[in-house]
Amino acid sequence: MFLGSNFHYVIYPVSPDGDLNFIAIMKYKLSEDEQKDFSLFKDGNFIKKILEKVPQLTKEFFDNINDLKIYPVFVSNNFFEFNNNNIHLVGDAFFAFSPSFAQGASQSIEGAYELFENIENNTKSHFFRNRVDKIKMVNNRSKFNQFAFHLSNPLTTFLRNIFLKRLVKNKKFLEGYLGKIYKN
Repeated sequence: MFLGSNFHYVIYPVSPDGDLNFIAIMKYKLSEDEQKDFSLFKDGNFIKKILEKVPQLTKEFFDNINDLKIYPVFVSNNFFEFNNNNIHLVGDAFFAFSPSFAQGASQSIEGAYELFENIENNTKSHFFRNRVDKIKMVNNRSKFNQFAFHLSNPLTTFLRNIFLKRLVKNKKFLEGYLGKIYKN
């Protein structure tokens, strides 16, 4: 696993023959035209252009990868609501988190469960508003956590680690920080 500025990857075995899977997430701004051109992600020159942004230490590794594929990742800014009261969205269709937040699957499962409960209790009209509130809270906490855990200055990481050692032992902090999200 490598965690760097605007670039993260993990490599893990997928077979007893030594085959490995490589998953990377890179922050790379695409223009509107590039976002619409799906053939771009198969274009060798475009892939080389993207790989030029990879940290130097890993470039040699990329030369040995077979069958490299690149896909854009969509991250939501807003929530999508249908005007039809019988259609409800969950997961990435409702709100797509940044992959580095690691919230997509858990929020999909949680949203599906909440929708099930709303249907069962005949409270579907509350589903959208409740999910928006929950997703906003999770998204804001995820942004803060990403900021805090990706500090690179040695002094700020030292101070962060001291604070964290004390905070995780403080029940009031944990109830206030996590309790609102994980109640029930």
